[in-house]
Formats: sequence, structure tokens, C-alpha cells
Amino acid sequence: MGKTDEFNRFVRGSFYCILEKLISAIRLAKSMSENPDLGEFVKEFKKVLEDSLEILSDLDCDFVQSKEDELTPITNLQQVHEATDDITHFAKIKKAESDLLRRKFQ
Repeated sequence: MGKTDEFNRFVRGSFYCILEKLISAIRLAKSMSENPDLGEFVKEFKKVLEDSLEILSDLDCDFVQSKEDELTPITNLQQVHEATDDITHFAKIKKAESDLLRRKFQ
């Protein structure tokens, strides 16, 4: 493999890693948006992330780095939305558990 190929692979891997982090941040913001205590900042942050997701959805095919060297194509963002729903549900369960524990020890 030549130096150019090596560089392209490095840049591509970094780009896909950034996409994965952005999608994770979007999932987090969606789960946080249902908490009224988080205020206006989270609403603004969520809006920026939703705009970023919209930009990603305009691409023909997005990628998420699922393992170190393996790239998984996402041909439509329905998969991302489904995963977001799962994570939001999980976050609600964890929040309820922590609220119960907090009340128990007060």
C-alpha cells in the first residue's frame, strides 16, 4: 500500500469515526430533550444536532464505523432513528431506576 492509500484510509477512518460520534451525540440529545430540568441550552444543542442529522440524511449512503476496520453502510437513516428510539427508551429506564435509588437513600 502506497503512502497516498495509507493517508486516504486514515482520513476516511477518522471521518467515519466523526460521523459515528455525531450520531451518538444526536441520540444523547434526543434522550435528554425529554428532561424539563435541562433548560434552553439542551434545546439549542438538540436543534444543531438535528440539523446535522438532516445534512447526513441528504447523503446517498452514510457510514458508521462499527469496528476498528469494518465499515457498515447505512443506506437510509431509518436504522439510526430506530436505534435512537431504543436508546431513548433505555435512558428513560435508567433515569427511573436512578430516581428510585435516590428516593430510597434520602
